[in-house]
Amino acid sequence: MSLQRSLSVLPPGTRIVSSRLAILVDDEHVVAFSGADPIYTCRLDDHQGMRLAAGMLSRLKLAPDTALAEALGVSRETVRRNRTQFDEGGVEGVRALPRGPKGPHKLTETVRLRAQRCLDQGWSVRRSAREVDLTEGALRRAIGQGRLRRVVEARVGRPPRERAARPEEASSLPSERAREDQACEQGVAVKRTVERGLACTGKLPEAAPEFQATEAVAGAGVLLALPALLGQGLVEVAEEVFGPLRNGFFGLRSVLLTLAFMALLRIKTPEQLTGEAPGELGLLLGLDRVPTDPRGALHTHGAPRAAPGASCVVRWD
Repeated sequence: MSLQRSLSVLPPGTRIVSSRLAILVDDEHVVAFSGADPIYTCRLDDHQGMRLAAGMLSRLKLAPDTALAEALGVSRETVRRNRTQFDEGGVEGVRALPRGPKGPHKLTETVRLRAQRCLDQGWSVRRSAREVDLTEGALRRAIGQGRLRRVVEARVGRPPRERAARPEEASSLPSERAREDQACEQGVAVKRTVERGLACTGKLPEAAPEFQATEAVAGAGVLLALPALLGQGLVEVAEEVFGPLRNGFFGLRSVLLTLAFMALLRIKTPEQLTGEAPGELGLLLGLDRVPTDPRGALHTHGAPRAAPGASCVVRWD
């Protein structure tokens, strides 16, 4: 056979694919030989040239598709698809379709400016996305990339702050919240230190709940039951029965909602709260942390007919 007789003149590293075809693949080029003569060559990074090689050599039946695919480093289906394209359209048939310009197609500069105006007015991401005819995911992705800024509503007496441009800097992520809670000097997730100082001197009747935009809060679904709990008089009836608690950071409302949320989250005793993140549960109450100590005691802070610092122990099955 001509190819076998010419083995001595083929370049080193040439792979014998069949009795009629040999292929050399080096760092930059691929060269096809029939006999001792090269019949096709192209650069390895020339994707159109590689597709043409697969389709043309397969159409000439110089080697089986499986052996040809292995020599070119592609799949057998790719070789067959390139051959079909070559049969139907020749060289033009295996050329790649021109790609459009890279970058966002829908979030144009005009749309971005409109979306930013919506966010600056305090609109939610979902509402802003509907207004500019984008998906919510696309808008959140643009915020994460820093192309848009989201302004978070300020607490009373505090200036508004901008949400961090990159996801890894966003304090609303669970990992960031966990690190912040552990870094608190006064205890885990103890952040509202001024109000706690007032509570220690008896000048704060009860810490007011404060909510802000936060992502991925574990157990946040229990808040869906809050209207029903309040509608049944959970707080109003309890205040009529027990009266207000002594001044302190946690009031009767905080304790009752903690117990209600424990039931919904299948937490049977306050001691089991030690296995939960106190800061994450505190977010459900609009506080910095849930009203427990490291032993799991649920503080009532001056409940009627109880000594100061008394704890409420409950359990349900």
